[in-house]
Amino acid sequence: NGVLYSNRAAAFIHLGKEIKAIKDAEQAINLKPDWAKGYFRKGAALVALRRWDDAVEALTKAAEIEPKSKEILTMLREATRKRSAEKRNESNQGSKLAAGFLDNSNGLGTPGSPGGP
Repeated sequence: NGVLYSNRAAAFIHLGKEIKAIKDAEQAINLKPDWAKGYFRKGAALVALRRWDDAVEALTKAAEIEPKSKEILTMLREATRKRSAEKRNESNQGSKLAAGFLDNSNGLGTPGSPGGP
């Protein structure tokens, strides 16, 4: 029964057992592919794991099935926002790392410069 798997997925999320929640949510989806709650439960478990891309995908599917659900739309917005923020942070960290490497190249300068070949 899809409802049973969905409810158990919710319980697993509350217990911090997100992997088990994802498996149950997927069972609910397999049994009731046109029911938004299975996708929502999967999305919620993925949000808890900070797997933003996968969460947005599952929550988008839930929103397609049930476009007026405030619960789904709120979680989808939040997951999308967090995904964007994390990507910005990763980009900024990569830029800072590259800048730090170039500024602090441990004497590996250009040919003819001090420390260069």
